[in-house]
Amino acid sequence: MRSILLLLCTLASTLIYAQDLKLSSLFIADSLKQNVDSVIRDDITHITIASRREMEIERERTITVFTKDGLGDIDAYAHYDDVSKIKDIDAVIYNNLGVEIEHFRDGDFIDASAADGISIFNDTRIKYLRYTPKSYPFTVKFTMRKTSANTSFIPAWVPLTAYESSTERSYYDITYDPSLGLRHKKSHVPDDVTITETEGFLSVASGAQVAVKREYLGPAFLELMPHIKFSLSLFHLEGEDGNANDWSSLGKWMNDALLADTVTLDPEVIATAKALVQDVTDVREKAKIIYEFMQNRTRYVSIQMGIGGWKPMPASQVHELGYGDCKGLSNYTRALLSEVGVPSNYVVVYGDSNLRNIEEDFPSIMGNHAILTVPYDDDYIWLECTSQEAPFGHIAGFTDDRDVLIVSETGGEIVHTKIYEAATNLRATQGSLQLSADGMLSGDVQVAAGGSRYGTYKEIEASRLEDSVDNLKYLWSYLNGVQLADVSFTDEKPTATFKTKATIQVKDYIQNVNGEYIYALNALNRFQSVPKRYRKRKQSFAIDRGRTDTDEVKVVLPKGWEAQALPEAISMQTPFGDYNAEVTLTDGTLVYKRILIRKKGSFSADQYKEYRDFLKDVARADNRKIILKPSL
Repeated sequence: MRSILLLLCTLASTLIYAQDLKLSSLFIADSLKQNVDSVIRDDITHITIASRREMEIERERTITVFTKDGLGDIDAYAHYDDVSKIKDIDAVIYNNLGVEIEHFRDGDFIDASAADGISIFNDTRIKYLRYTPKSYPFTVKFTMRKTSANTSFIPAWVPLTAYESSTERSYYDITYDPSLGLRHKKSHVPDDVTITETEGFLSVASGAQVAVKREYLGPAFLELMPHIKFSLSLFHLEGEDGNANDWSSLGKWMNDALLADTVTLDPEVIATAKALVQDVTDVREKAKIIYEFMQNRTRYVSIQMGIGGWKPMPASQVHELGYGDCKGLSNYTRALLSEVGVPSNYVVVYGDSNLRNIEEDFPSIMGNHAILTVPYDDDYIWLECTSQEAPFGHIAGFTDDRDVLIVSETGGEIVHTKIYEAATNLRATQGSLQLSADGMLSGDVQVAAGGSRYGTYKEIEASRLEDSVDNLKYLWSYLNGVQLADVSFTDEKPTATFKTKATIQVKDYIQNVNGEYIYALNALNRFQSVPKRYRKRKQSFAIDRGRTDTDEVKVVLPKGWEAQALPEAISMQTPFGDYNAEVTLTDGTLVYKRILIRKKGSFSADQYKEYRDFLKDVARADNRKIILKPSL
């Protein structure tokens, strides 16, 4: 009996020793774990910037994961390269009761290239935790310490790091050399967050932060979540000392340190460029010829080697190799244009289908992409140099309508790129169809797409023929059994218009109900995407790009068939868009005309119901039917 008691006491003491009750999910407040994927228990960051070329980052992050979707919130990883070194990395796994169940040390982390899948050169590596849980919830305590000679990128304080994830406690401090000019920018920081600042030191402390739920068309993550960004006026980046007092000085540094020695071309290349434009005087036409020359002899690859993440490959090397990344290709085009007397500027931008600006009020190293601009007639021609297919001056969908940094010899300048209005973002559908007495709808269809919609149809054409036909079928997925034939594509680059033609066939398009045939008026562009309903919308929402759909479809009815009654024309005007549709019947031919305009804009949460109601009305109008009847 004494032996059994001794064993039980030993097991109990071992359990108590291995258990950290603070890490048990049972001690998380209900308000923080309601409908969440994860809860950050503690997020502690210490940063020390001893000099312009010396930064140390220490982080301790403890997170409890409740669902499979929360696995992506763990963030137990660290990047390193030739100038950034991981000194310590460690992770401990605890079960629901706070009992340690697994321990990962340095050698247990996956060590891999940080290549993005399209980079042919990339010297950045990553160590990350790969853990498959046996049950939920569980807790991960991750610690990491690293040093870096780069001080151009200082981690931000972000207490909430994902949707459907809440935080119990967050602490961040930064100790720095005051002569470097640390600056910070606060966004959406609650009043209960404590910020302490003295010379050479700043700390941020926060208590509970309740999870935010993702809402359709809601703001970008950092436009919604509390965060503080940090930057140095005097920084170091991969062997280069930089100055970011303002955008002008940062732009001049980029020009002098990153671009100035990269524009030399061999004499024979210069001669070729000049020969291409020898009889051309118009600046725009010269630029177009050189741009298309660049497109025809280069291809895009991603290169992320050291300062190669920011410094372009020399123009002569891009010409010799026939490839480059966004920086190299933009800079190569700039060098060619310069040799034929066309001034242009290198541009740093956030490239994404979602709109994201270079922040005018916070000079610092920003952006993830490079393009080119040619000043022309008090405006700019914007050039995307990574595409072999993009029409000259066409940037819709990836770098349009946002603040960017133009780099020049005299300094940097924030400028807004081209806005593609709703009328330009066009899908124009024309149909010439016949309805047979057995219910088949067939005929010719043409879809012309422009603006931000040009790329969608261009991508369809770029796929294999069988895939492109399947992708086109998806546009008419509401038509059961739709078949396409004689598919052809026409790329009208001068107007950035992409045309798709096909013959379409739909069996049993009409429904026979007691000798009367039900016919849906909108055959070729039916709106069905009514957004999600919210009982109480919390977030504002935005429509980033306006767009226009125009449709004119003619349908020849079987001989002798008539419509019992035609509906009246519909017209709707709202802050979110306009809709007009009408149908006429003349000499046995139904003509259906429709215009749907969706407007760009930012709207309050209270307007979401009205917005959804408008789209519901559009879907209802697009689903209108009439009754056809053969004559006796």
